[in-house]
Amino acid sequence: MSEIQKSGSDSRYTSSYNSGGILDHFRPEIAKLLDASNSQNTWKTYNNGLTSFVSFRLEEGLGNTWPPSISHLVNYVAYLSKLGYAPATVKVYLSGLSYYLRINELTDLTSSFIIQKMLKGMDKLYGVVDSRKPITLEILARLINSLQFVCSSVYESCLSNEIWIIGSSIICSARDHSENRPSGSNLGLLKNNNCFLRWAGKSGMKWDDVVGTVNSIINLCSKIPHALILHCGGNDIGNVPCGALLYHIKFTIAILSQMLPNCSLIWSSILPRRSWRYSSDDHAMEVTRKRINRGVRSYILKHGGYVIKYPDFDDRHPALYSDDGVHLSFIGNDIFLNQIQSALETFINDPHCVVFPHDHL
Repeated sequence: MSEIQKSGSDSRYTSSYNSGGILDHFRPEIAKLLDASNSQNTWKTYNNGLTSFVSFRLEEGLGNTWPPSISHLVNYVAYLSKLGYAPATVKVYLSGLSYYLRINELTDLTSSFIIQKMLKGMDKLYGVVDSRKPITLEILARLINSLQFVCSSVYESCLSNEIWIIGSSIICSARDHSENRPSGSNLGLLKNNNCFLRWAGKSGMKWDDVVGTVNSIINLCSKIPHALILHCGGNDIGNVPCGALLYHIKFTIAILSQMLPNCSLIWSSILPRRSWRYSSDDHAMEVTRKRINRGVRSYILKHGGYVIKYPDFDDRHPALYSDDGVHLSFIGNDIFLNQIQSALETFINDPHCVVFPHDHL
């Protein structure tokens, strides 16, 4: 069995790719590229998941065949549950297993129906209840005004390098998912790049809601962001004609450029879906989605903006989506957040890069 091992001077964890036909003199480059695809913390959590599963099968005498059967995975989830592991930890471990299986082109059953139902049961039985009470706009405004007295630097109090991320329930889910990651909801950007992320997700959000949402945040914070990520428009496809939607998006971007002087606008490409609300013709909807993304990408780049693409979702793999075919699964959210984090780090540190990944135009 191939093991996830330490690789490189920065001690990241990478997966050995075992497919036949790989030339030996290319293996170091393949390992380097795979190693760079995830952060160090992500590799560590993936490695913990794989190590835990291997130890479980040895302990229970189940053998070490790959890919593992569904019965082994079911028993593994029950094993972790009996040991008192938090639901979020179990999901992270399964995410590491899933990555190992997929990178080695092995059958991945970690997203099977019974596994998802067991995880849902764990959430209901053992999930941590959020005891935080809602905060009113008045209280939030008072807190913001008080930052100058408790922050240790001008940056911390002014949050001048704020990056806003607005969008539909995809953004809501990504924000919730980020809280269980080592880098947190700020995606490690405050520590490494002196940036603060402000998430503004709204379930069912459509493009008509964009300007109003931005205006509400401006009124609340009394500041302009350093950058604005727009992940919206998917809920309009099939409901608004393609040409009209593309025109509306371009017109709104022009308005936002006036509303937010010196703010970098970032187009977060509309993701593929396995199911669309307004049409059963998946092919037609995909054609429209790609046309919208191409049109907006061309327009925003001409006006000094940036683009984030998500090539890992191009094949619409079932493991990346929840049961409704629209929202993302655990591993789907992981990949989505990794892409946003990597894109922002690249845009901040490489002034010449305006499309990420830059080799996937």
